[in-house]
Amino acid sequence: MLTTPRLLYAMADHGHLPRLMCRVHSRFRTPYLAIAAQGGLALALAAAGSFEELAKLSAIARIVSYASTCLSLPVFRRRAGEPSTFTVPGGYAVPAAATVLCGWLILSSSPMHLALGASALAAGCGLYLLRRRLIY
Repeated sequence: MLTTPRLLYAMADHGHLPRLMCRVHSRFRTPYLAIAAQGGLALALAAAGSFEELAKLSAIARIVSYASTCLSLPVFRRRAGEPSTFTVPGGYAVPAAATVLCGWLILSSSPMHLALGASALAAGCGLYLLRRRLIY
């Protein structure tokens, strides 16, 4: 409830979601429609599944997010040129090891959870590409 609405707000601000999600409450300065949308989705998922299943799916989603962050570090370092203003002790070995660990954690999940996670990832990528095609 604390981070996802801000993600929805940022995506709407960059044109990947309807601008409606950018609305900010006049008094509290919070993205209230994004909070309501995320809360409604969380309520629907909580009513449809068990806590254990939702926790497993949440862990897979977070691990995929961490892995993509690890994979992006070498790209950003290469774009910034050497020497970079942001350095990680161990150079490229740290993000490589973290990516391998994330892969191992993902592959240790059950096939059903992997299929659900892959479906959610494919749906998100599809929506992103559809929106990108509509804009450009």
